[in-house]
Amino acid sequence: MAGEFLSWSEISDRPVYLAGQGRQIGLVDDFYYDPDTQSITALRVKTHLNGSRVLLASAIALIDLAGVTIANQNMLIDEANAGHIYQLPRGQQLLGSRVVSEQGRELGVVGSLLLGVSPPVALRISAIDLRSRGSRRISAHALLSIEEGTLVVMEQEG
Repeated sequence: MAGEFLSWSEISDRPVYLAGQGRQIGLVDDFYYDPDTQSITALRVKTHLNGSRVLLASAIALIDLAGVTIANQNMLIDEANAGHIYQLPRGQQLLGSRVVSEQGRELGVVGSLLLGVSPPVALRISAIDLRSRGSRRISAHALLSIEEGTLVVMEQEG
């Protein structure tokens, strides 16, 4: 279905708007994810005046090609006050990472990420697209681990 999935490149650098006002308060800069579940806990938002802020997925009203919509500006948390979220890995680090099968066979590198954006409270990495070996897509369900710049996938995906 249209609108359920967007590539990271379609979300990155998009504006964050206040609902009902249409006022832009920042730009999507990155995301924080749980490597065990591929769930995206929060977006990192670059604001004009206050630097980077954390926006919890649960605070997002809408994500589409126009950007991200939230109810109010108070939903942006200072990174210093983001607790454990600030310790999670960031999504931009996945781009260019090696992808290998569980048997160690090189499959390529991450060229792009497909994110499940509907509903926004269940924001997640849904698939990875390999930059090498053509336009190959691997479901996030096939990911066994994400460690130190390498993604390991189930052998049948290789």
